[in-house]
Amino acid sequence: ARKDARLLERVQLELDRPRYPGTFTEFQEQVLQFGYLSLFAVAYPLGAALCFVNNVLERKTDAAKVLLLCRRPRAHRANGIGIWLPILSFLSILAVFTNTAVLLLSSRALRELGLSPRGLAYVCLAVEHTVFLFKIGLARLIPDTPLWVEAEKARRAFFVRKLQLEREVNQAQEDAKVASDQDMEGARPSGAAMANQDRFDDDETPGSS
Repeated sequence: ARKDARLLERVQLELDRPRYPGTFTEFQEQVLQFGYLSLFAVAYPLGAALCFVNNVLERKTDAAKVLLLCRRPRAHRANGIGIWLPILSFLSILAVFTNTAVLLLSSRALRELGLSPRGLAYVCLAVEHTVFLFKIGLARLIPDTPLWVEAEKARRAFFVRKLQLEREVNQAQEDAKVASDQDMEGARPSGAAMANQDRFDDDETPGSS
């Protein structure tokens, strides 16, 4: 009884908490951080370390918010992060242009070479294309899904297909057995037919003697 009272108290306490606002604001905050960090990475290289420390601390604070300050949210299945993935991909592509432009246009070494504005633009374009091709090649080399995950998915799909085939075979055997029993019952003479046959045999017996 005491355990039930404590459980009801915890349930009532959690019911009085505000609802969890959802993950939209969390994703929005992370995407904004990623945008500022990636678009202007060469302007402030220490920003990556500061963002890492911020994310470690925010992970703990978000966990405390979900566990202690809000109602327990309902879990929903999802295949990914939705529209946020194309946004992050676009920011990563745009970051190649912005960082290349900031790095080369503010470089003293290029200015000391005496390049014309057109020549400087050509250098920026060449470096940007090189970095962009490297980014595409790296994305192609790294699979979206790890190999062990693909192997596990293939193994589960194999077992599921095997169970389905075994179920289909068992069902086919049961159907064949039922059909065979029905055929045997149809071929077996009925009681009236057997009585008529016995009577016919009795009638035939005196004549044959």
